[in-house]
Amino acid sequence: MKNKEILSLRIKEKYLLQIASGEKTIEYRQATPYYEQLLVKSLDDEKFCIFYPFKFIHLYCGNIKGGGKQLTAEITYIEKYQYINEIPEGFKKGDHSFEIGIGKIIEKNL
Repeated sequence: MKNKEILSLRIKEKYLLQIASGEKTIEYRQATPYYEQLLVKSLDDEKFCIFYPFKFIHLYCGNIKGGGKQLTAEITYIEKYQYINEIPEGFKKGDHSFEIGIGKIIEKNL
């Protein structure tokens, strides 16, 4: 069984360093079937997502077994959005994505 308190995701080094510096506080993931299965425990009336109760996010780049750069931080929220007005980099109007709020950094190996 997966540890549903720690969400582990691969990330580009550029974004990992931005999170480590506090410049980036939200991690975005496209709302694909893979991330739906990973993040969503169930749907309430097909409208609202009930997310797994993740407490921490573990982000890494490179090969984690080979000692790549990584950090662990608290998760402040997980939400699913459709972008209409304010559209983050890498998305277009109408896209659906998950936003993962990044809180206090617990540990980092950069």
